Amino acid sequence: MSDLPQGGATVGTARRRVSWGRVGGVFVVVALAISLFTWFDRERPAASAAPSGPWFAPYIDLTLTPLFAFETLDTEVVDDLVMAFVVADPEAPCVPTWGGHVGLDEAAAALDLDRRLERFRARGGQVAVSFGGALNDELATNCTDVDDLRTAYASVIDRYQVSTIDLDVEGDDLEALDAAVRRGKALAALQAEAVGDGRSLAVWLTLPVTPSGLPSPAVAVVDATLAAGVDLAGVNLMTMNFGPPAEGGHVDMVAATTTALDATHRQLRSAFERAGTRLDGDQLWAKLAITPMLGENDDVGNVVDLVTAESLRDLALDRGLSRVSVWSINRDQACGEGRSERLSPLCSNVEQSTLGFAALFAEMPGDMTDAAGVVTVERDIAIDDPRTSPYPIWQQDQSYRLGKKVVWRREVYEAKWFTEGQQPDAPVVDEWETPWRYVGPVLEGEGPPPTTTLPPGTHPEWNPDTIYDEGDIVLLKGVPYRAKWWTQGTPPNIEAMSEFDTPWEQLGLPPGW
Repeated sequence: MSDLPQGGATVGTARRRVSWGRVGGVFVVVALAISLFTWFDRERPAASAAPSGPWFAPYIDLTLTPLFAFETLDTEVVDDLVMAFVVADPEAPCVPTWGGHVGLDEAAAALDLDRRLERFRARGGQVAVSFGGALNDELATNCTDVDDLRTAYASVIDRYQVSTIDLDVEGDDLEALDAAVRRGKALAALQAEAVGDGRSLAVWLTLPVTPSGLPSPAVAVVDATLAAGVDLAGVNLMTMNFGPPAEGGHVDMVAATTTALDATHRQLRSAFERAGTRLDGDQLWAKLAITPMLGENDDVGNVVDLVTAESLRDLALDRGLSRVSVWSINRDQACGEGRSERLSPLCSNVEQSTLGFAALFAEMPGDMTDAAGVVTVERDIAIDDPRTSPYPIWQQDQSYRLGKKVVWRREVYEAKWFTEGQQPDAPVVDEWETPWRYVGPVLEGEGPPPTTTLPPGTHPEWNPDTIYDEGDIVLLKGVPYRAKWWTQGTPPNIEAMSEFDTPWEQLGLPPGW
């Protein structure tokens, strides 16, 4: 999740950088392989998020010393936690440990974890478990047998009786596509077992993101997970490391998070389509979550203070995200005077009260238990009706200029450059591959704009025998048109497949038409 020390690691521990080129070839093969699917009149059911709204669950760095007393938390402020991180034992690749050095039994004894957990639950608290993180190896990377991997995950799920798990995949783990395939198979088997037992198991992927969206290896992890048949609860974006600010100062973390979310929304739509599932815009937002880092970040200038956090909370509510987490509750306090280091795993280094961030995000209305339930929906393929569409329906043979808006399957798209023939919702890996920008769904009650009509005599009536030059305006049945170039004999209201096939443009239409 972070370069900041976890489980007693030193502050100077370096982040393992991703070599994107090493995974490029393998990723393309996997992406092509899983993109072959068949559409049906009735599409396959898809998991939806709970209707109660976003839920807040901060991460807790469980083995960091001094230990954080989560069992004493006021559950009116924090009642959901994500315990981090379960990773592979360096000496036994299929054995789960906390932080790479504390086994599950040892955690019960040395950390009194099991007893503290029961105390937290007795107060109304709930927990999820996160596997992975930045500083150690996620189990799937080292444990190469799918059955052994499933057993390892199951031992943690059973030990702590959780119905929500989180796979934090970053660093070298992100490049291990074979691990992503194993992980997907093991998780799908665990979900099938849970359904058979009448339980639910919500699976989240936590992945790095940039303002341009998920990097290609992260998309490959999503693809492999969906291809294995995992009912993915959602993708949690680590909205924390956005690079250095321009010309000093601070990165606008709200703006960067917004663009990252918008780009990932499109990527996630394509990923689900490659897996044979079609989700509408709101369902996709409910498959997304954000995790900012509290206060100072290891990327200088990437600072989240309480004012920024409030804006991020409002963004999550506005977009209809399913979840908000933070890294970490250990840091949700001021550093105090006399602390010399800029970064600390134990404080935020911004002005705040203790648990000030948690209190702010506690206003989220959702609940982890509700979100863990798997709710399936069936959707008919949306049928576009020109009478209820605010923009023209997309046409295969129509050309569209920059800024042109269309409706396709009850969703609005805007052309990013001149395009013809590329379906607006065609699956892509990266946002730059498509000429269309997703705007949002068609709203209830929308329809085409009213046609502007002018009284007779406002402009000359169109005459098929008259020669018109560029800029001339005429009326036809009261509707004004402007000539785009020299023309004679072509009716202004002729149906044309391309704007270049007609010398006329209708006046009075709103931008985007």
